[in-house]
Amino acid sequence: MKTRIIAPLFVLMSSFAFAQTPPPATPQVATDITGVEIQAFIDGLPRDRVSDSPIRVVETTGGMRLGIFGVYRPDGVTGDVNVHLVD
Repeated sequence: MKTRIIAPLFVLMSSFAFAQTPPPATPQVATDITGVEIQAFIDGLPRDRVSDSPIRVVETTGGMRLGIFGVYRPDGVTGDVNVHLVD
C-alpha cells in the first residue's frame, strides 16, 4: 500500500525539479537607493530654478541603462518642459 502511494508521489515531486527555469546567461542586476542618498540629493538641489537630475544610473542586463531621476520645481518659478534627447 505504501509503495502505491510513494511511487506516484515521487514521480510528481521529481517533475517539479525538472520544471524549473534555468538561470539567465548573464546575471541580473539590482540596485538600491538609500534614504540618506535621496536626502543628500534633495539637499543639493538648486532652490531657484527647475532641476531635473539623476539620482542614480546603472547599466542593466542587455546593455541598457536605467536611471532614477529627481525633478524639482520651486513654487513661483514657471518652467517649461525639460527635454532629454536619448541616443
